[in-house]
Amino acid sequence: MILTFAGNRLDEADRTTPRFPVARAASVATEVRTALGQRHPTLVVGAAASGADLIVLEEAREMGIACHVVLPLTIDEFRRTSVADQGPDWVDRFDRTIGVSSGLTVDDLSRHHDWYLRGNELIVDTALRLANRSMIEGLVVAAADDDSVSNDFARLALERRWPITRINPLGSA
Repeated sequence: MILTFAGNRLDEADRTTPRFPVARAASVATEVRTALGQRHPTLVVGAAASGADLIVLEEAREMGIACHVVLPLTIDEFRRTSVADQGPDWVDRFDRTIGVSSGLTVDDLSRHHDWYLRGNELIVDTALRLANRSMIEGLVVAAADDDSVSNDFARLALERRWPITRINPLGSA
């Protein structure tokens, strides 16, 4: 089974409405590990932004699950726009994850104003290409009522009738 995923990035320090507070990263990692253990995927497919994405990839790798990273921008541009604002530790985690991933799909979608939404389509298309008759499921780390790119990914997965597991990065709230 292939597990596709998307999730919220960590909140920036000046974010007024919390979406994924950095203080919840360890708890989310525990919930991700539990979800992976229950699903038993042979491959996870998704992006590698600071926050939920890197947490899923790291937890999967720790469990011996193959990881295919999908980036909608060049590696350098993705690192700059989706990782670096969280500091050098997250940049190191990103670089390490890219270096040990079992697969990497990079498509520079920066020419599109909605590259981040098209990135979800790239993840879905990549999972379908890699599936080879394997079942595909989704994992979303975002509150259901959150207006986020992660929930756009959930919509795409549900349109394909893929089962979705949801983790709320704010906890049970």
